[in-house]
Amino acid sequence: MAALGAGDGDARHIAMKIIRMRYGKSISQINSYAKSNKRQLYIKIWRSPVPAGIPIWFLTSNLLTSNQRNSVSSRRSCLSTQKDEVPMGLTTDVLVVGGGPAGLAAAIAARKRGFSVVVVDGAKPPIDKACGEGLLPGTLAALRELGIYIQAGDGESFQRIRFIDGSISATANFPGDAGIGVRRTVLHQKMAARAVECGVELLWNAPVTSVTQEGAIAGGKSVRAKWVVGADGIHSRVRHWSGLHAGLNGERRFAQRRISRDSAMNVDEALREFPKLADNLRDVKLSSVQRGAVTATCRLDRVCRENIALVGDASGSVDAITGEGLGLSFRQALALADALEAGDLEKYQSAHRRLARRPLLMSRLLLLLDGCAPLRRRVLQSLAKDPDLFTGLLTAHLQDTSLRLLAEVGARLAWQLVTA
Repeated sequence: MAALGAGDGDARHIAMKIIRMRYGKSISQINSYAKSNKRQLYIKIWRSPVPAGIPIWFLTSNLLTSNQRNSVSSRRSCLSTQKDEVPMGLTTDVLVVGGGPAGLAAAIAARKRGFSVVVVDGAKPPIDKACGEGLLPGTLAALRELGIYIQAGDGESFQRIRFIDGSISATANFPGDAGIGVRRTVLHQKMAARAVECGVELLWNAPVTSVTQEGAIAGGKSVRAKWVVGADGIHSRVRHWSGLHAGLNGERRFAQRRISRDSAMNVDEALREFPKLADNLRDVKLSSVQRGAVTATCRLDRVCRENIALVGDASGSVDAITGEGLGLSFRQALALADALEAGDLEKYQSAHRRLARRPLLMSRLLLLLDGCAPLRRRVLQSLAKDPDLFTGLLTAHLQDTSLRLLAEVGARLAWQLVTA
């Protein structure tokens, strides 16, 4: 409790009481106690015992007044498992290179299997990016498996997908739960907090300069590891260092959040084409700067070699048009943890190939429609006339179903096109 200053007696009493309660009391009982003491409590589901390395401030910081939080903040670094310096002689079971969503998911999944885990990244959170803001229902389900809960209040819920081409509009509802649109920074903060809660050691501002079978050089220091996971994105250096880049093949596209086929057009000019929308947005302020990103569809011959495995975009990717990038990364992370527990990365190789099959197929189909206007209009007209057909396609895309279902729905669509 040294992190709570000498003048924080009231908050310290409540914090100590809650820490004693958390082993034998329900969350609702703890919340009731905090409320009765006129303190706002932020606490999720704590399991006993709390993982090693969880700082006391993480349990109690929201019980403090603003002045008390200021006195605590200067002492957090000595208690937190998030560091900016790599310790000498660091050894771990699993070393994850890359602290983005894919890397944090891999770290959390491995930690839940009982492995000690260290994540290293040259950046520092919150890490923003021009993607990852529309979380489909399957992505939210994978996050829940990792113990991460995105609430409706964290963003904006959406229940359907709509394709529009001129006067043609086709709409289908999700077969189940809604999706949520959320800022990438919000997602990253939640995932980093969950990793800390699990006992993952996060090392920020620690760029990795080389990887070997024994571990890696991060922040200029050696980190030894039994397993090395490359989660360092589409331009993965781990992939290159490990020799897994040899089978890389695919296609790339470039996009911006403000998308237009006219490269010279900006959002202000585009709004002139939509007077009603421009009027609705007249008093709205921009929430972020303009960002761009590369979207790619690529595959690797192999995603693991000896004790090194790749996850997320480092292991290959599907085009962002599918909305499946993060969801696929999270499912890969869970599959990788299973393989690590079994001590056999070949299990991950097989699972990775299976997980990517459906998103890759949907990516090709959607890009085909994007590039062929006559076909796109005919398909959208068919989907608009038969909403059940569109719902079937959406179900096949979102759920972990066999390719047989997708083939059946595709055959129905083909028949509609032939007989239209």
